[in-house]
Amino acid sequence: NQLTGHIGEFLHNSLVFLWLNNNKLHGPLPLSISKLVSLRQLSVSFNNLSGNVESKIFSKLKSLRYLDMSNNPHLSLSSFTLATNILPNIFSLHLSSSNITEIPHFLRTAEYIQYLDLSKNQIKGNIPKWFLEVGKDSLYNLNLSYNFLTSVGHLPWKNLRYLDFRSNLLQGPLPIPPLGISFFSVARNKITGQISSLICNLSYIEYLDLSYNHLSNMIPPCFGNFSDNLIDLDLQNNNLNGTLPTKFAMGCRLRSLKLNGNQFEGSLPQSLVHCRKLEVLDF
Repeated sequence: NQLTGHIGEFLHNSLVFLWLNNNKLHGPLPLSISKLVSLRQLSVSFNNLSGNVESKIFSKLKSLRYLDMSNNPHLSLSSFTLATNILPNIFSLHLSSSNITEIPHFLRTAEYIQYLDLSKNQIKGNIPKWFLEVGKDSLYNLNLSYNFLTSVGHLPWKNLRYLDFRSNLLQGPLPIPPLGISFFSVARNKITGQISSLICNLSYIEYLDLSYNHLSNMIPPCFGNFSDNLIDLDLQNNNLNGTLPTKFAMGCRLRSLKLNGNQFEGSLPQSLVHCRKLEVLDF
């Protein structure tokens, strides 16, 4: 809608769902939200809220499972992200474009977290080791794109399906995501070395974007047919060389194949004719 003005104080504590996103609300988040002890979902994203978000607002909201405060450019979340004893049952947390500079500390105890979006922030440096224990068995969707991360290390989340690290400052070798991943992007980083053949074990991958890095050597021969589900393969603007994979499988589902900006040689594989759904072919 086009709602304007402040969010008023709440007089009753029976609310379970509160969705005010995509409006033009401004001013602070009212302290009386802390009385909504039955609240399970709260979304105030895409508004013009401002002021400090105090962690005490959330200290009694033990039932809160979904929280979205994304895209409020004047909202300060520093005390909120430093808190350690809030939101123990959080299931889905969205803080994109929220000016945060580090991964929220309270996630240490978020054993049920499945969806986590911290994209388009100011998070710098290495991913802390404690974060690798967060949602080890539950995390399904992780978006840390458009930050200033420099290193990720081992990726332990065995049930992860969506992982977005694009537009960071990641260095070192290409990280290998969990086997069940369907979306994986590390585009526009500073990753070096060769593409490990281990990536050919990602049999459920649909979208694989390794573009705009410093990857070198040949691509593994399996790249033509390692996933029956692969729709989008983007390797453009690296330092890859050698010949292209010769085997693109029957029933190939590729819609987009981008290999430009490398040093490939030889002929185009005739088996590309199996990829009858191709819409984008960029050499």
